[in-house]
Amino acid sequence: MYHRISKDENGGGIPINQFRRQVEVIKKYFTPMTLKDLMRAHEAGDIPEHAVVVTFDDGYRDFADIAYPILQEAGVPVTLFITTGFVNGDLWLWPDKIRYAINKTTIKNVRFGEFNLSLDSEERKFDVWNEISDYCLSIGNQEKLDLIEKFFVSLGVDYPEDPPDEYKAITWDQLREMERTGLEVGSHSVSHPILTRLNEQQIQFELTQSRNSILGNIGKDPMFFCYPNGQSLDFDDRVKFLVEEAGYKYAVAAFQGVRPLDDRWVIKRYPASGNYPAFEKSIYGFSYLGMAF
Repeated sequence: MYHRISKDENGGGIPINQFRRQVEVIKKYFTPMTLKDLMRAHEAGDIPEHAVVVTFDDGYRDFADIAYPILQEAGVPVTLFITTGFVNGDLWLWPDKIRYAINKTTIKNVRFGEFNLSLDSEERKFDVWNEISDYCLSIGNQEKLDLIEKFFVSLGVDYPEDPPDEYKAITWDQLREMERTGLEVGSHSVSHPILTRLNEQQIQFELTQSRNSILGNIGKDPMFFCYPNGQSLDFDDRVKFLVEEAGYKYAVAAFQGVRPLDDRWVIKRYPASGNYPAFEKSIYGFSYLGMAF
């Protein structure tokens, strides 16, 4: 499970050289597959040895600019879960808004609601981003959006309606071209909310509108849905039921498990890391052994 790839160590994603090294390992020692092919093999009881699926979430522009060319050159298939409102240009992702405000402010210390925030070092800025982001995961969607706007005001930063270059999304034209060369596209909702914080009508909108956008723009009906944030508290039986009712065949989470394919509405994934030993633990099965035993 990847999100972003960057050209250097300070780009906010896994550095390109580290990603290329990981792709080389996957190609050389494993059997890379699309998620669709893996699930079909699983249901037929015929998964090949050393099967690996590479997935990306969100749909940032660096997927098209950096990640996909590396994967295509290596012959490694990939499944991309896109936030369709982000791709449409209707919004930018809320964690990036928090990061942008923190990086742009000249204020070193500020009281924001119940938070006393120190922004006097890069380490503290990262801690503040985690603190505010974690809080946003615990509140309702509209409350979260309102809080982020107030956060910009508190930090004295102008709020851009459109995402700055470093936070831009992939385009539909890019997606259509990549789909023609083998990219598998799934839905990651319209606006990336925590679905358990929404009412039924709001959940249905996030599920059906994103599916219809992919079908209308790419011409392929997505089989897979990816839960935003994807932790165990971010979806429940109600959400899983609505995912199935919306016409999806499978759904993926963002945490690992001993039996990752047993529940087709909670397909579990290993998070990728720019730390190569951590990547090795996941890809060679040591993380699995740690859970199993």
